[in-house]
Amino acid sequence: MSEGFRNELEALAAPSREHRRLEAGVMKALLVQLCDGHYLSVAVMEILLGRKAQSIRQNYLKPMVDSKQLKLAFPNKPNSPKQGYTLS
Repeated sequence: MSEGFRNELEALAAPSREHRRLEAGVMKALLVQLCDGHYLSVAVMEILLGRKAQSIRQNYLKPMVDSKQLKLAFPNKPNSPKQGYTLS
C-alpha cells in the first residue's frame, strides 16, 4: 500500500479513531468510503478505524454483506483469513 493511499484512508477513517462512539449509520458510511474501488481486509480496517476486528465484522461487515452493500473478495470462502471487502 502506497504512503499516499494509506494517508487518504487514514483521513477517511479519522472520525472513528477520534470518537469512541459513532452512530451505526456514520460507521457504515465510513466503511463504504473505505471500501470504494478496492478490497480491504478486516485487519487493515481494524488499524484504520481503531476498532476491534470482531466488532467490525459482527456489527457492520456481516450485515452489510448480507444486505449486498459490500461484497467478499472470496465469496466461496467467507471465513478466509485473507478475506477482503469492497462495494457491491
